[in-house]
Parts: sequence; structure tokens; C-alpha cells
Amino acid sequence: MGIALTEIATGKTAYLTPLSYRPIGFIALKKDTLYFTQTDGKNDRLFVMMLNDKSVYEMLPTANDTGIGYYQPAVSDNKLAWVGFTADGYRINQANKKDLKWIAAGGDYARYLPDLGITALKKDSAVNLVTGIVDKPLPVTNYSKAHGLFNFHSIIPNISDPNYSFAITGENVLNTFQSELSFDYNTNEGYKQFGFDAIYGALFPYISAGADYTLDRRSFYKGQYVYWNETAVHGGLRVPLNFSEGKRLTSLTFGSDLYFNSINFQQAYKGSFADRSYSYLNNYFSFSNQTQQAQKNIYPRFAQSIGVNYKSAVSGSGATQLLATGSFYFPGLFVNHNFVISLAHQQKGKDNVISFSNDFPFSKGYTAENLDNMNKVGLTYHLPIAYPDAGFGNLFYLLRLRAALFFDYTHANASNFFTDGSGFKQNFRSAGGTLYFDTKFFNQNSITFGIRYSRLLDEDFFGGTGRNRIELVLPVTFF
Repeated sequence: MGIALTEIATGKTAYLTPLSYRPIGFIALKKDTLYFTQTDGKNDRLFVMMLNDKSVYEMLPTANDTGIGYYQPAVSDNKLAWVGFTADGYRINQANKKDLKWIAAGGDYARYLPDLGITALKKDSAVNLVTGIVDKPLPVTNYSKAHGLFNFHSIIPNISDPNYSFAITGENVLNTFQSELSFDYNTNEGYKQFGFDAIYGALFPYISAGADYTLDRRSFYKGQYVYWNETAVHGGLRVPLNFSEGKRLTSLTFGSDLYFNSINFQQAYKGSFADRSYSYLNNYFSFSNQTQQAQKNIYPRFAQSIGVNYKSAVSGSGATQLLATGSFYFPGLFVNHNFVISLAHQQKGKDNVISFSNDFPFSKGYTAENLDNMNKVGLTYHLPIAYPDAGFGNLFYLLRLRAALFFDYTHANASNFFTDGSGFKQNFRSAGGTLYFDTKFFNQNSITFGIRYSRLLDEDFFGGTGRNRIELVLPVTFF
């Protein structure tokens, strides 16, 4: 390592110290005097350089100094302070400059790093490797922006009811291109979707593109289910904005994608429905605002999350669909408790001849369908139960047990629903609770999963019989 002085205007660099293997750090400048810590022998020592003549001195401690090492020097006109190690932790030392001993550390000053008795270090092929390198100019070329373009590094499962997704994500070396391979399962329709998405962030707005293949999409049509598969490619623009400051975290994202979609009805329905292609705009807006939260907080004390999604066909159909969701977080009765109010509204255009995907957060426990008009109110109370903080065989670590008590109310209606052309209208209410386990697997990767019980207060028109439902809530956070 070495200390260099660079002229900002010209970029010209002059080395103040010779390059060596000795670590250097904690540089402090006081007028024309430079203070720094450098390793010599087995100790980290404090040195001073006079910039006018480049002379170097070691500053020796006073008799009152009881620490080991000299770090983070702070300098005034008459005093010098530094940090040293002691048996009781860090210690701040202070001394008058006139009381310190200054030892010239010029060319005759002994400088070395110890081998600590490891004689094999002198025999290693890497010994003095740097001295054998010939200093010669190398050609300067532009860095290839395509180098390491696909660099997958993380596995990210995610739950955003009703979508359960599992994605492999990565960024290129320059961190300007993000790519993702994903699998998504939609509990409302039961479809499975395989996708690839990419975002280029070197420009603003961001440029996004991707392709999806969806199996077993379904819709309830005049008393029966109709199944089909879809292929889609899309591209668009995204504008992410961050307004965070102080203790408040605030973000706003909006954008639009153009989708080209191809529908292929499954064999049993080809006689009644013709395959078709169409294109549509997927416009979205999301806003989130929250206060900072402590480690034990389940959610922030105050937070708001609002999302709006509007799909509108531009060719091959005149279909539209609007989805608006919002979650509002408030403090509970005690510390670390939260009360959450969730709202949602979805509206389909009249006489839609195509069905957009159903992302409406239906009441828990029910089998959901994509109806013409749906409105939901959800009330949830979150509270901690216990903090075991216990590990098992270095494989599983249980941080916290917590519960969530909920009540969901959804009102839905649809026109021309049955075979006779009559409409449909019904309430879907449910209540129950979820037991969550906040854990770490292999004492490293955070995983939250739970078991949910739902009591249906209305008929499950599109699902099975009975009013009791028990479900496994899959990992919400992972890696």
C-alpha cells in the first residue's frame, strides 16, 4: 500500500510513500502535516509526514499510554488523540504534542513485516511477485457492457396473495441489467406460469421486457370452467422514484408494458371457442410509505401501501380490467402489535371477450373466480406469542412465534353469469387465525411459514363443501 497525492484538475499523481505490503490507514491532515497509521513489525504505529519536505517521523507514546496500536488520530493545534486496544476494549488516549517523542523514519528506518515463524512463506512462488512485473503501458479499451450479462446469484420466493412465485435473479457485472427466471402459481385460477423478465437500468426510465408461458388458465363461463394456455411477450418503461428521508421510507413506481398475447384453448374446448391473439397495455402504479421499524416489530408502526393496475386491450378486443389495492398499518394495543386494514376493488369491462389474469386478493379460505365486480375489506391483528431464540442441531433456529387474527369480507357480482343469462351476486366472508414461525435454516437463511385456519361464514360457491379450511402458508421470505 502507499499514500498518493492527486491533482484533481490534471489527474497527475505523486506518491508520498513507497509502495509496500504494509497496511496503511486512518489518514488525517492538519495544515501541512499528514498523520497516518502503518504496520511495522508486529505493531500498528502512528507516523507523521511533513508535506513541505516529505520527512517522516514515528510518534512514540507517553508513559501514560496503556493501549496497543494507534488508530484514528484526531489532531488540534496542541494536542493529539488516538484510539488503542486494551484488555477492556477500545481506549481513547490524549497527549500534548510537545510530550510525544518524534523519531525520524527516513531511509535508515527499519521497516518489515514479520513471518511469524512461518518459514514456508519465504519459499512460496508468490514471494516478491510484484517486483517481477514489468511496468509498461497497457492498451485502454472500453469495457464491454455485455460482459457477464446473465449472472444469476439469488433464489427469491415471494407471496403476494393470490400469487406464489419462485424466482432466480441476477445482475450483470456493471449492475445495469437485471434478469430473472421465474415460476408463478396463482391460487385464484390455479394456473402455472413460467417466465423470463429483464430490466435495463442504465437509462431512465428503465426499459423492461420479457416472455411468459402460462398453463391451465381458467374462467367460469355460463356454469362451467373453461381452460386454456397462453403465450405472451412484453416490453415497456418503468419509472422508480425514492423519496425516503430521515426516519421515513417512501417510494413511488409507475410504468406501462405492451403485451402481445396468444390464447390456445385446451382440446376439450376447441369446438366451442376459437384460438385468438390480441395485444393490451398493462399500466401500473405503486406507492409505499413507512416509518423505520425495530428488530422486534412485526410490521412498521405506521405504513401505507397502495397499488393500481389497469389493463386495456388495444387490438383484437375491447376488454379492460382495473385492480386497486391498499394496506394500511397501525400500532396495536401493545408494543410490537399491529392492526392492518386491507382494501381491494376489481372491475372488469362490460362484454369482455377475453379474461385477464385474476390477481384480486379474495377472502381467505374461498375458491376465487374472476367476476365482473369485486370489493374486499380485510381486518388483521398481528401479535407476537413467544421468542424462543432456540437452535436445533445448527440446522434450524426459531426466533419467534406470532399470530394473526383476521376477518375478510368480499362482495362480488357478475352479469350474464348463468346459462339462462341471469346474473350472480354473493358475499364471501371468512374469519380465523394464522400461526407464523419466524425461523432461520442453517442459522443463516430467514424463512417465515405458517398454518392458517379459516372459518367460512358464507357458501363457497366455487369450491368444496364444509365451512372449515386449514392451509399451509408457504415461505414469505427466503434467502
